[in-house]
Amino acid sequence: MQPVTTPAQLEEFVFAAIEGQMGDIGARLIAEVDARGLLADGFDRQLLAPLRRAATAELHAGMRAFSLDRRLPEAPPAETGDLARQAARARVPLAILIRVYMVALGVYWEAIFDAILASRAATSVQNDLVRVGTRFLQEFVAHISGLAADEYSDERDRTVRRRTLRRLATVRDVLAGTASSGAGLDYDLRRSHCGIVATGVGAEDVLASLRVEPGLVVLAVPDDDTVWSWMSGDAAALAAGERVLGATAAENVRIGIGRVQTGLEGFRITHRQALAAHALALSLARPVVTYREVALETLAGGVGSVAAQFIQDELAGLMRGPQSRLLDTLRSYLDAGQNGTVAATRLGVSPRTVSHRLAQIEDALGYPVAVRAVELNTALRLHALAEEAREASAPQIALRPPSTTR
Repeated sequence: MQPVTTPAQLEEFVFAAIEGQMGDIGARLIAEVDARGLLADGFDRQLLAPLRRAATAELHAGMRAFSLDRRLPEAPPAETGDLARQAARARVPLAILIRVYMVALGVYWEAIFDAILASRAATSVQNDLVRVGTRFLQEFVAHISGLAADEYSDERDRTVRRRTLRRLATVRDVLAGTASSGAGLDYDLRRSHCGIVATGVGAEDVLASLRVEPGLVVLAVPDDDTVWSWMSGDAAALAAGERVLGATAAENVRIGIGRVQTGLEGFRITHRQALAAHALALSLARPVVTYREVALETLAGGVGSVAAQFIQDELAGLMRGPQSRLLDTLRSYLDAGQNGTVAATRLGVSPRTVSHRLAQIEDALGYPVAVRAVELNTALRLHALAEEAREASAPQIALRPPSTTR
């Protein structure tokens, strides 16, 4: 071996030594990763071969960059990108991948330092390279690991997006009746479930709160700015899930909840019910609306033009001028099971006053209340809903209506 006397000769000596030890350095890196428990922490063993290839490519890139005025590369070696993407697909936590790079820093430096000592160059020449090399190696590994993290994040986002699109496509097929199984959803369509439709900033966070509820299995599929979701479990768990949604829903979130249904067809029915309830949550500016509480109003047209015409047809004679107080009397009378005494107590008036008003009501309607009690009660409920929608119509929260499945 020729004497190493200059910094250039030492650099050339170290590069040659590292080049001859590439296989050994890769093996030492794998051993260190294993010794530090990173394999047990989630670093997939199938990534060990890509890690070896990345280590070799990175050492070559580092030596080349050191020779070129210490300029860091703008892009990582192809092997580094491959390792990062495979780690993302294997769902290795990014923190574990970064720890692997910190282990690699130590292994790389140990090999470089051993080569510097083996050169037998003068101490001053060795110290100069140690000082410069330490700083550069730290910057290089930090830079490469950052580029790897970018590749990892991009691939993770692509993977999540692909998985979400696949799940959404499967759900759409099930809802449309073109698929009879939920393969790939990790959700049993045969169980009892409750459909949920949610929009607004924070909707996904609200739905995420269901996942910690004992006994509940949750399927959530984002569709643009709407989240379609189902929760399954026994009656107690589903009731608890509904309470959680009511307690955690924020003012800027709108949630519609279907009724509990069973099986594949129930999966579709409860979703349609959740869509209808959600439409009313938007119109009424309520954070949560359950289909159970608005089933009759929904079937009768909700707050649309059909419902408005029905209200007009049934109650027009009671909504003009001072006679509007007759609506309250009619509502209380019907709520009391057409018992005038109970209605009088609820209204805080005498039974005689109720009788007098009922006569006015029947005169305005043109027929006895008992003849169309069901229709009148439905019209009153729709009227109350329309009034609530009008009060909520002042622009406060801009939420787009959800997409619907036909």
